[in-house]
Amino acid sequence: MAYGLQLRAENRWLVSSPDAIEFSVQVLALWHAGKQVVIPPNMQAGTLKDLASEYDAIVSNDMATLACDSFVFTPLISQATFIDLYTSGSTGRPKRIRKTLAQFESEIDILEALWGNKLGDCAIVATVPHHHIYGFIFRVLWPLSAGRVMDNVLCTDPEMLKNRLSAFKNAAIVSSPALLSRLPELAPLVSIISGTCTIFSSGGPLSKVAALAFDQQLGYSPIEVYGSTETGGIAWRKQLIDEAWTPFAGVKLANIEGTATLASPFLADALPKVIDDAIELLSDGCFHLLGRIDR
Repeated sequence: MAYGLQLRAENRWLVSSPDAIEFSVQVLALWHAGKQVVIPPNMQAGTLKDLASEYDAIVSNDMATLACDSFVFTPLISQATFIDLYTSGSTGRPKRIRKTLAQFESEIDILEALWGNKLGDCAIVATVPHHHIYGFIFRVLWPLSAGRVMDNVLCTDPEMLKNRLSAFKNAAIVSSPALLSRLPELAPLVSIISGTCTIFSSGGPLSKVAALAFDQQLGYSPIEVYGSTETGGIAWRKQLIDEAWTPFAGVKLANIEGTATLASPFLADALPKVIDDAIELLSDGCFHLLGRIDR
């Protein structure tokens, strides 16, 4: 596929496959073909129409060609390998965020150092799509980088999640507060999640009620991850142990006259970035989230 794409004149390619493995193959093929990857915030026809000026063509598997002996895969230059992601558009038109593979590699290295031993050979089972930055990193790039199994099924209900977890000897869950908050109301958690399973949650704070339900029924609660498309990962917590958020290694926050700024190895440059949330900064560098500044 990389060779077939390399022969094409178009440079900006939209990747919209709902299949996580097909999506991953297409992204890697485009990168190796020296093309620009564009990932929409969702796969709705209206969104793709609105973004029509942002891409030149849509990638598909029929662009694969027969093997070519003259095409040689070489290591990607991470600083020169680009991808365009988009904000959700909840506060207006989706905003394009251009990132490099180097930024993702920096974040994945820190995630693996923090939780790699805990995950071991776990398969990654997800309830979140792969076209948002959280799903793209936790469901696609991190497992591929670490050599873990990436489950191709997107779980949308408790029964699907139970079935996918039972398909693997060891599994970790990549999920969101929206689904995790509903699970205890829909079925006993032990009937869905058996044994000890690392659970990640991102996309907003998990309610304390939900965290308590997981702890009471399973003996542990999800790991919450805080970040955004613009910033990448910022911090994490297990709120029943400590409600404060712990910044990822290398991430520094400051609170100047009520404005929170971020310095991070996951940003495109070394300049501090103003974030959209108000924070209470603690003496140890951890912080409490106080909500969005525009609300």
